[in-house]
Amino acid sequence: MIRQRVNRINEVATPYLRSPTSHILVEEDSGLEHNIYVAFRKMFKALDEFIRKGSSWTLKKITKLEIHTASYRAIGGKSYIQLPPNLRTSKSVINTKNKDNKCFLLSVLASLHPAKHHDERVKQYKRFENDLNMNGIEYSVHPSAMQKFEKQNNFSVTVIGYEEGQLFSVFTSKLKNGYHHQVNLLYFQKNDNHHWCWIKNLDRCLYHTKPSIYKYNFCHLYLQSFRSEETLSNHSQYCSQHDAQRTVFPTKGVDDVLKYSDFRKQMFVPFVI
Repeated sequence: MIRQRVNRINEVATPYLRSPTSHILVEEDSGLEHNIYVAFRKMFKALDEFIRKGSSWTLKKITKLEIHTASYRAIGGKSYIQLPPNLRTSKSVINTKNKDNKCFLLSVLASLHPAKHHDERVKQYKRFENDLNMNGIEYSVHPSAMQKFEKQNNFSVTVIGYEEGQLFSVFTSKLKNGYHHQVNLLYFQKNDNHHWCWIKNLDRCLYHTKPSIYKYNFCHLYLQSFRSEETLSNHSQYCSQHDAQRTVFPTKGVDDVLKYSDFRKQMFVPFVI
């Protein structure tokens, strides 16, 4: 970057712009183009911020572009974990008591073949294991394998995460119609163990995370609640055009105050607020 000062002397700066890291599956590279776009967008945004902090900066040349790679082994779902109390009492989640690392497979099979009694028992679903195409999907299954699973089985999958009493979207299918089966899955962890469960009733599951007696209508993509169906319908028209998101609020007493410190950049005006 270069700019000319008032004394006609050129000032040179070398900002280092970094993109966010992302994982890319070798077997399923449908997200590669999007990840590259996000990486460049992040760097362009950082460049704009650098220019705004000063003035008259112009790009002289790009001296180096580095791409760093590393092997990635995702942590997938493993053996049985007891559900958190609020989800357990909602009776909206089927949690199979598996001792191996096939909780993902069992959860999907539970949605395909609901058991009338003792739906937590593994033996209820063992005979259906060959109903699903799991070729190339490694156990333990990680949410990053959802697109591959959808493609091989013509399923629409929604993955909901759970952390500190809050539910949030992890993966939302881009398939809007034409699929064979739709399934909502819960993916959560305790210590180093990750686990999959089948969400039998998503609305009931979401309702039990709210300390209220009122009825709510939930957006299954954004996981936000609305008091009326009309409001939800209006929201869904726009929400469905975007990927899954999670609302994060400031922490009280930590980062809940907005501060400004660059007073030297202010312009003098003939009034004070």
